[in-house]
Amino acid sequence: MCGWNFKTGQKEEIKVAPPKAESQGENASGAGKGRKQCGGCKEFVGVRTQNCVCGWNFQTGQKEEPKAVVVKQQETYTEGGRGKKHCPCGVYVGARLPVCPACGHKFEMSNKAERATLGTGPNIPENPNIAAKKSLVLTPTVITTKSTGFVPNVLTLILHVAAGACPVKLTGSDYDSVSDWATQVRHSFELKNQFLKVEGLVYWVNRFYDHYSNEYREVINNLKQIYASEFANKG
Repeated sequence: MCGWNFKTGQKEEIKVAPPKAESQGENASGAGKGRKQCGGCKEFVGVRTQNCVCGWNFQTGQKEEPKAVVVKQQETYTEGGRGKKHCPCGVYVGARLPVCPACGHKFEMSNKAERATLGTGPNIPENPNIAAKKSLVLTPTVITTKSTGFVPNVLTLILHVAAGACPVKLTGSDYDSVSDWATQVRHSFELKNQFLKVEGLVYWVNRFYDHYSNEYREVINNLKQIYASEFANKG
């Protein structure tokens, strides 16, 4: 590596190549291939960039103001329903909220013993997507609907729980509202030669009131009074 040339028998100077200049295309922070200049801050960005960090929009050719972030507030409701619970201040809130956003009331979860007392009515299916259980009525005189006089026949389908949404909205938990609602619900099935058992009515109460609310308990108690014989005949 001293520069001696064996062919000429002489020592030659070693030629050192000058350093290669960095091309503009290789400069990641400047102009070059695949880059474009922002019209707002004059910085160079990727050619596919649509919006610069400074707010410049390459499509409109204008600088846009940053949009304010809208924080969605927790809502309150004037009517009860599935997934809602009643607050002492008079509004309904989501069933999972620990604190009422309207008055600040803190909700306490019921213990197992209290929950057991609330479930004294007909058994409610744990799976909300359970399909309707159907069977044929072999003795048509066993079941009658007192409110409409409907008597099932051998072709009537008995529904323990009906799939889908409730056909009639429950507007209140008082006796008259519950009685009118239950009658209309059952009548909608009677028109199709179907009979909805009291379990189906209880199941749909969960769609309107939280299972642990006072309204739910009032509706169940009214159903027990209206259909006392059916509750008594449950196995």
